[in-house]
Amino acid sequence: SIGAGALTAQSLTALTLLENLTSIGASAFSDNPITAVTSLSTDPPTLPADAFSDTSGIDLSIPEGTTADYEAAGWTGFRMVTAFFEVEAFKYRVTDATAGTVAIIGYTGETKLKIPDLVTKAGTMYSVTSIGDAAFASKGLTGVSLSANLTSIGARAFVDNPITEVTSFRLLPATLPADAFSDTSSIDLSIPLETTAAYEAAGWTGFKTVTEKKVLDTQTLLKEALQLHVSESQLTVGPTQLLVKQIKVIDLLGRLLAESRGNLVDISHVKSGMYLVRVETNKGGVTKKIIVR
Repeated sequence: SIGAGALTAQSLTALTLLENLTSIGASAFSDNPITAVTSLSTDPPTLPADAFSDTSGIDLSIPEGTTADYEAAGWTGFRMVTAFFEVEAFKYRVTDATAGTVAIIGYTGETKLKIPDLVTKAGTMYSVTSIGDAAFASKGLTGVSLSANLTSIGARAFVDNPITEVTSFRLLPATLPADAFSDTSSIDLSIPLETTAAYEAAGWTGFKTVTEKKVLDTQTLLKEALQLHVSESQLTVGPTQLLVKQIKVIDLLGRLLAESRGNLVDISHVKSGMYLVRVETNKGGVTKKIIVR
């Protein structure tokens, strides 16, 4: 439960309301500049008319198929209402439909967390680029692996977890909120080679140990530095110092559409749409997505 006036005038800009919330008091969130609310419950509590000062400036995210339930419980007058979706243990909210990006806003999985690079929903592939506020709070996590695609981490993202190790694969790290973890002094952090200064500048400080690892550098190089260039008739990899051994273009059903043994492949016969590209190099392989227009 959230009591009457419990979070009044706290300078809140975003809220994530967890699945087990059953009661919201009068004026609970009033006098806050809130612009985004995510409610994870499929059985929403009744929302008092004065819970927010003004819902017309707030974007509301709710589970798929629950719009009628929320409206019946008084969740009306919001600027925009969007449904989030679930794939495996993760809950996702689309952040940019044009760019094909999503944020993770909830989780029900194992204690060893690995953030995925990509997720597919109803034939559409999205890059996982953000972690929402309190997305992994109180999940019993002991270890966290952050993908190279992450560009944003929300407040209190990992609080109240007995985390002892965090691995990040990104060369240019997302800014880490001061309250993202309950206590970084008990966490061993692993990052790519020669990125310590960048991580410190982005707020990744106070950890028990910080270790730069070559294996992370290789993976990050493949994810971030290996560029794909798409034209009407061909796909090119590079320029790169890596030796490109093979390129495969695959549709979302796993069918091979084009293949090449160099850094260029003919895609003139490929229809418009989103595809996966598997690139094998002398440093390993990586899968990325492209859009053929």
